[in-house]
Amino acid sequence: MIAKVQADTACNERLRKNRMKKRIYLVIALLVVFIAAFIFGIQPVKKLTNNDTSDAVSVKEILQNELLGSISGMLQNKTEDFEFKFTEKDINHIITEKFSASNSLKIENIQCNIENGIVIFYLDTKLGSFIPTQVVLKTNIDIIDNEINVIINKASLGRVPIPKNWILKMLQRKLEKYDANISGSVIKIPIALPKAISIIDFQVSDRIRFSARISIQSMDDLMELFKYFGKKMK
Repeated sequence: MIAKVQADTACNERLRKNRMKKRIYLVIALLVVFIAAFIFGIQPVKKLTNNDTSDAVSVKEILQNELLGSISGMLQNKTEDFEFKFTEKDINHIITEKFSASNSLKIENIQCNIENGIVIFYLDTKLGSFIPTQVVLKTNIDIIDNEINVIINKASLGRVPIPKNWILKMLQRKLEKYDANISGSVIKIPIALPKAISIIDFQVSDRIRFSARISIQSMDDLMELFKYFGKKMK
């Protein structure tokens, strides 16, 4: 009888250990699947190409091309409106010029696409120091009081949605050197323009269109324009 009890106990112990092993293997398998799915999920969703900046133009150069020929004739009219159009290529040139020169953002590449009035930013980076990933920001853009307002609607790490607050807290520290600040879900980037130039209308469709007004009310306005545009006005 005692031998039978001992045999049953040993058998139950083996069964318990086998069940425990199976649970451990199952947990390990699930963990491996989860890690693999996570790594796949955060992989870049769009292959970014390096911007060819050989023919890139800055905001100042775009304004120069439109405004300089009219400034001399405005000394009598004093106020005139102009319309500008930025394509995806123009915007990516400006982004490259402004942000890619610095490694402080730890971003390897940054581009945007315009889809049905939505501006989508793609930022190649790494999770830790070795796992490639891509921050994707779906945004609306507006300009208020000569300040770009980038309104973040959705954020994701590759295909994995992430809370907007996470990315905003990271960007808050990184963008301070560019005089940008974050209020709520809005990244605000000031546009350095002379006070004689103001943006009066702004629209996003398949490209970005905006209207600017130049108003010369005094000699100080004219001198500020000369200083802003430099030798191009001479």
